[in-house]
Amino acid sequence: MPVDRNKMLRYQVLNTCFQDTSRHYHIGDLVDSCNRELRRYDLREVSKRTVQLDLQTLQAEPYNVEFDPDLKEQNIYRYADTSYNLELLKLTAPDRDALTRTIEVLRRRYSDPDEQNPQWQ
Repeated sequence: MPVDRNKMLRYQVLNTCFQDTSRHYHIGDLVDSCNRELRRYDLREVSKRTVQLDLQTLQAEPYNVEFDPDLKEQNIYRYADTSYNLELLKLTAPDRDALTRTIEVLRRRYSDPDEQNPQWQ
């Protein structure tokens, strides 16, 4: 199965759309929003089917996204709880500590004496 490098970016865009109560997002609007953001980074655009699969994935474990059932009947996508925020990167305390230690090691190894500007070799 190929790795989808743009999946997290799409999920971030979808999360923003699902939280937006000022407008209604149909599937075409979600595709347009994702493609607009992908173009900003010169990345390949996605199809309607890709976004539909993203919606299925987000409704399953571990995300468990719930859409507003009244709007869903009209094919409009919005979180049932508009204060919900999709957590895309969940770090446990040990993971966070390991990352912090790794950054410190890299900073000591590759930084100049003030540790302001890394000098990668």
